[in-house]
Amino acid sequence: MSPIPVTENDGLSTIQASIVALFVFMLFLLKMSIPKKITERLPPGPYKLPIIGNMNHLVGKAPHRLIIDLASKYGPVFHLKLGSISTIVVSSPELAREILKTNDVTFANWPKLVAAKTLYYNYTDMAFAPYGAYWRQLRKICIHEFLAPKREAVEEASKLSEGFHIGDFFPSLDFVSAITGMRLRIGKNFLDIDCMLTQILEDHVEKSKDEEPETDDLVDVLLRLQKDDKLEGPLTNDNLKGIILGKLRTRRISLEWAMLELIEIQMHKRRSGGP
Repeated sequence: MSPIPVTENDGLSTIQASIVALFVFMLFLLKMSIPKKITERLPPGPYKLPIIGNMNHLVGKAPHRLIIDLASKYGPVFHLKLGSISTIVVSSPELAREILKTNDVTFANWPKLVAAKTLYYNYTDMAFAPYGAYWRQLRKICIHEFLAPKREAVEEASKLSEGFHIGDFFPSLDFVSAITGMRLRIGKNFLDIDCMLTQILEDHVEKSKDEEPETDDLVDVLLRLQKDDKLEGPLTNDNLKGIILGKLRTRRISLEWAMLELIEIQMHKRRSGGP
């Protein structure tokens, strides 16, 4: 079988096709970056660049310093375009209270983040679940129950949820996560966590068969409620895993805030000449 000769024209055709594909891709990005006509009035904000929007304004200083600088120029409420995602920033305590207390239900939902969709069972945990009957049910279940954290996997999940994912700012470019390996990293972490949570559920089921537990932990409560016919909707095993993982993540964040508060108190004592 003789090899097929490659001519100079074939090489030129390949280069031309690559140039055309690159040109089409750039046109697509440019089209995505052009803001659509919006009928609602948006707050003022800095000039938006093509494709990246205002992401260039979030480079160079700590985020809270950048927000202060922008608020001094555009007011306590201003608009930023982070990639293709519109974001309203509120820096006034009075307006923040109005949003978080008076109109908390309206602003209760989290954005749909790339990592959270996989790691938190399609947003079924307490942190990312949309506000409604299901979320209220989770809150009732979790409000008095705790579970010791499985640190490494949970911390990795938190880092992935809090990290930068291009799909969060450019939903049409979500496929880039697969190219960079981020999707693989998220998938591996999900398998680790899913294995851990499955084992926790199985251990508690087996334990309940052998003996009546003296005290119920969160998993015992969830497994018992799973059999309750009075619930507004069924609780699947994936729902239980999402609840448990959300509780672990919430506790980790609470501990971090507590440590920051203790550090701040100690620094205040030193500034005031205390021990």
